Amino acid sequence: MVLSWICKEEYKFSFYFWIDVISTLSMVMEITWVDNFLTDNSNLPAILTIAKVVKASRLSRIGGRAAKIILMFLAYLKNKREDEERMKNDVKATESVAADSGAKTATVIDTKNKE
Repeated sequence: MVLSWICKEEYKFSFYFWIDVISTLSMVMEITWVDNFLTDNSNLPAILTIAKVVKASRLSRIGGRAAKIILMFLAYLKNKREDEERMKNDVKATESVAADSGAKTATVIDTKNKE
């Protein structure tokens, strides 16, 4: 960010500059000792408490989305397993029918030969 500020004239106070400033400040708030200092200091305004609530709600939203994705993946795996079992059963049934019809054909041929 500093190098962009020095080297690129169009970067100064541009949209991307402000995005970088906001993201850098949010990362600084994630440092444990900075977070502890800001939240333990009783002279700070209530806005920081609100920031913690917003942070917690964001985390819960992310957790909820992750849970939905995991549930969708598990449902996909279950359906895939059921399809594979259904295909195996269909193959077994087809083989059984083919074996039964082959035996019946052999019996019919044998009875015709005896006559």
